[in-house]
Amino acid sequence: MGRLCDIQDPSVDVIYVCPVKQSVEVQQYYSRLLGLHKVVDSGLLEDAADMQDRFKILTPEAMDSFQTHNMCLSTLLKYSPQTIKRIKNLIKGKHAYVVGGVLHKDDLAVADILNVPILGSEPEVAHLYSTKSGNKRIFASAGVPTPPGEYDIYNLQQMHEVVSQLIIDNLNIRRWLLKMDSEFGGRGTAHFDISHMKCYSWMLKEYRRYGPEEWRKKWAQEPALLKILEELPEYLSQHGKLVNKKRFPSWKKFLETFLSQGGVVEACPPSESITNLTVDMLIEPNGEMSMVSCGDQIHAGTPLECCGTSVPQSSVDPDILHSTCMRITAACKSRGVMGYLSIDLVTFIHPHTLEQQVWATDLDLCYSDQLSMTQLMLLMTRGRLDCRSSQLEVPAPARDVKQPRRLGEEAAMPPTVTSHYAVMSTQLRHTNLAMVHYSVFFQMCKAQGVGFDIKERQGTLFILHDSHKRQSLGMITIGEDLQGALMTFARNLSIIHQEISAPNMQGETNFKGIINDIEGILGVTIENQARSADERLHEFTRKNKKKFV
Repeated sequence: MGRLCDIQDPSVDVIYVCPVKQSVEVQQYYSRLLGLHKVVDSGLLEDAADMQDRFKILTPEAMDSFQTHNMCLSTLLKYSPQTIKRIKNLIKGKHAYVVGGVLHKDDLAVADILNVPILGSEPEVAHLYSTKSGNKRIFASAGVPTPPGEYDIYNLQQMHEVVSQLIIDNLNIRRWLLKMDSEFGGRGTAHFDISHMKCYSWMLKEYRRYGPEEWRKKWAQEPALLKILEELPEYLSQHGKLVNKKRFPSWKKFLETFLSQGGVVEACPPSESITNLTVDMLIEPNGEMSMVSCGDQIHAGTPLECCGTSVPQSSVDPDILHSTCMRITAACKSRGVMGYLSIDLVTFIHPHTLEQQVWATDLDLCYSDQLSMTQLMLLMTRGRLDCRSSQLEVPAPARDVKQPRRLGEEAAMPPTVTSHYAVMSTQLRHTNLAMVHYSVFFQMCKAQGVGFDIKERQGTLFILHDSHKRQSLGMITIGEDLQGALMTFARNLSIIHQEISAPNMQGETNFKGIINDIEGILGVTIENQARSADERLHEFTRKNKKKFV
């Protein structure tokens, strides 16, 4: 829904085609939220504007006819003549173009019907390079550092041989990942540690006996290779860990799917402390390339499932990050990729050289959730995200200039811009949210002091997901420093959980996992920070801690 924020450009109107029907309550919320952008400039509530004529949210009528079919949004729109007709009327006499998600051939069909261009790649190109194996080809072409690994794995024997050779060549790597080509968000990922293999200690002794130079030779590796190949099949079935057990309940099921669609083997960084990043890039039709968002990832439960980011990123030198991402984007451009793309990277300190390493790990050729939330953040702060320097610059709130006390003194001028940080997520899940009307939810937040200060341009914003189950929402917290934004995000989750839960009805949620990850980022617990700041908030956090246990 953050895509609606493109209307901050006065020359742009937005037609948002939504896969679910939006209630009147949700549409009114977004209308009021988007109407505040002029209030942010002036600080006066009377400047709020009615923006309903600047955006339209449409749901294809074919949704009602194909409820039991698994069809992409462009296919549903293709078979929705009423919605197509309305879009034609809305764009008549105007310059228009389509910004899709993961492009499908029916996106082209819809664009032909509407006679408008698409900002994106040909579907075949997008699908080829959006796979995990396709990612590796792009990274290799760009010449950027990547984890040790192999791609295009399609049969069991090949997988065993590849994994065995990778283990021998990289004995310092303890954990390895198996990623399916066509899955996303960590759903098709498994991992295993080699430290429990019977032959692992023996291999380390052999490596020390031969030394690094001799160990590289095939004759030295052959006995170890045979031992691994003999042990590996049974070892993987017993020690392979699945990231998403709902999607793949057993190792056998995972392996069948992995080999049917292909995948990659990839090393985990040899470090206890790693940070994942997401960078959004844009390749415009004229070939110009730019970085449009960058953030450090936040996880819930496992570091292989991203559920949010802190923007701008603060873990990698901006020059190194910019160079790496521009090389990847240039490699995409040379293969006919156009439009938005999202790059995932991982950074860590190498245990032997003690130097920072940055590996490219994933690539999605579509408009990301992070970029959507970044647009909302910029709308509500009127700020500018300079990804080249990893700075979020927000205009300082208008304040009275202090007059000089003595003759000849100059009036103290406040800074024109201030540096801010934002923490954002579109994947906050809690089953108890379904029992709370949005109006009640916002009253609860207001009572607990959870809200957005328009004058100071900081605080909390929510993204409403009006799905059938209504068990999720999005949230952004904006503050003058990263620690404050992270603390506010965690406090909000703590308060919301307490307000919508009871001792005998805790619900299923990822709030606890996110709070734990934020605690790890900060290096302190939420309770200790809250105690020094506010006794009442400490009481909320203490009660919430008991409920989560």
